[in-house]
Amino acid sequence: MARHPPQPASTPPVGQARPQPRRPLGLQLLAHSTLAATLLIAAPGCQQAAPVGSGGANQQPVEWSMGALAAELPPSVPVLTLATAAEVALRERGYTIIGRGTSADVVELAAEAASTGAVPRVLVRVTATPGGSLIVIKSGLLGDETISRVILEAVLAKLGR
Repeated sequence: MARHPPQPASTPPVGQARPQPRRPLGLQLLAHSTLAATLLIAAPGCQQAAPVGSGGANQQPVEWSMGALAAELPPSVPVLTLATAAEVALRERGYTIIGRGTSADVVELAAEAASTGAVPRVLVRVTATPGGSLIVIKSGLLGDETISRVILEAVLAKLGR
C-alpha cells in the first residue's frame, strides 16, 4: 500500500479553507471608509420630496436622502413629544418596538411588524437641532419612501399637524 507524504503544516487538509490572516485595524478602517466614500459618491444626493401633513399651512417639508425621510419641526415640538408621537404611530400601525435609546437630545426607536415580517424593520431617530426637532425615518435596509412617508404622516397627525 502506497503512503502519501505528509502535507506541510501551512497547507490545510483537502476540503478546508485556509485561514486568512487578520488585517491590522488601520487597514480595516481604510477599507470600510473607502467603501463608504464610494457609496456616497455613487449615490444620488438629497432630494426635496413632496411635503406631508394635513394640508394648507400645516404642510411639512421633507427630504428623502440615502434611503431615509427627514423632516424638521419647529422648537414648539420638543424631542420627547415627537418621539412619543412616533412610538404611538408605529404601535397603531401594527409595529412592535424592539429597541429604544434615549439621551438628552436624541431618541432612537427600532420597530418591526408584528405580522409575518413582510414589512421591513423601521428605524426612527429624533434629534434636537438649533431650529427645532429633526425626525428621520428609514424603513428597511435600503429605505422605502412610501412606508416612511406613511409613518411620518401618522406622526404628524398625532401632533395635530
